[in-house]
Amino acid sequence: MYVVDSEVDSHHALVQAIYDKIIQVSSRVLRSAQTFNIDILKLEDPSYTEMAASLEKVCNLIEHLIKTHDLETHEWTLTKARDYTEFVANVAKAIAADDEVELERLTKEMNTRSFL
Repeated sequence: MYVVDSEVDSHHALVQAIYDKIIQVSSRVLRSAQTFNIDILKLEDPSYTEMAASLEKVCNLIEHLIKTHDLETHEWTLTKARDYTEFVANVAKAIAADDEVELERLTKEMNTRSFL
């Protein structure tokens, strides 16, 4: 739970909470992509394509908050959120294309990153 003292702090906390959720989702996608084969991943509901689309909307919300509430200190947060969203979108594309090789490459690459 985030404790806030002012409206500005509440916007900072909201951006951080949204970013934390993006990290959770992308981390779950990574674990699932490493654990299950594509046939199983295709059964996910919502689909990985739908998850990626939702994450993109959430990134747009972060961008809106940054622009409308003078939260330029969160530009890095937005950049990282978009990176993780791109990972989920690329996993979705690999699943849709039945591309096990690309899926493995994506998960190996993501494993080299820290979830910050």
